Amino acid sequence: MRDASRCLTPHAMPYYTTSLLSQFDDDRSRRRSMLLAAGTGAALVAIAATAATLVGRGGALARHVDRPIRRRLPGIGGPARRGARLRSPATQLVAGIGDQWTTSIVAAAGALAAARRDPRRGLPVLAAAGLSAALHTALKPLVRRPRPLVARLTGKRTSSFPSGHALRGASVFGVLAHAAAREGMMPGAVAYPVAAALAVGTGSARVAQDRHWTTDLVGGWALGTAVAAACSAWYDRAATGA
Repeated sequence: MRDASRCLTPHAMPYYTTSLLSQFDDDRSRRRSMLLAAGTGAALVAIAATAATLVGRGGALARHVDRPIRRRLPGIGGPARRGARLRSPATQLVAGIGDQWTTSIVAAAGALAAARRDPRRGLPVLAAAGLSAALHTALKPLVRRPRPLVARLTGKRTSSFPSGHALRGASVFGVLAHAAAREGMMPGAVAYPVAAALAVGTGSARVAQDRHWTTDLVGGWALGTAVAAACSAWYDRAATGA
C-alpha cells in the first residue's frame, strides 16, 4: 500500500495543509470551549455553595468557616501586631492590585491592545471590568453582611460580601490571561496561573488586613471566574468573526 502523501500532487498539497491546520484550530477551539464551560460550571457551584453558607442557619455556617480562619491569621493575637499587619507595605501593595482604579486601567490597556488586532476584541475585556463593577454594586445592598471588626473600626460601613478585590481580580485578570494565551502572546500554562495568583493574592490581602471574611473572597472569586469565562467566550467569538 502506497503512502498517502505520495498520492498528493504538488497542486493539492496547499489544500491538504490548509485542511490539517483548520482541523487543528477547530480542535483547539473545542478544548477552549470545554475549559470555559467547566470554569463557568465550577464558578456557579462555588457561588451556590457560598450563598448556602452565608444564609444557612442565619449565617452560622459562615461563622464556623470564617472565624477559625481569622483567628489563625498572623497578627490577630493583639492590636499592635494587627496594626502592623494592616500597615504592611507588602500587604497594601498586593491588595492594591485589585483596586477599582487599578483593574479599570489594566482592563482599558488590555482592551486597547486587543482592539489593535480587531476593534471587536476589545469589548469583552472592557465588559469584564464593567460586569464585575455592576455585580459588586448590586450584591452589596442585597446581602448586608457586617464587616470584620477592624474594618468597622476604620470606618468601613458597606456590606462585606462579596469582596470587590477578589471579584475584579478574577474577572479582569482572567479574561486578559485568556486573550494573551489565545493571541500567542503568552503560553496558557503561564498566563492562567499568573492571573489566578494575582486574583488570589489581592483577595487574600484583604483578609490579612481584616477587611473581609474568607467566604467573601470565595464568593468574589467565583463571581469573577464566571464573568471571566463568559467574557472569554465572547472574546473567542469576536476573534473568529462569529
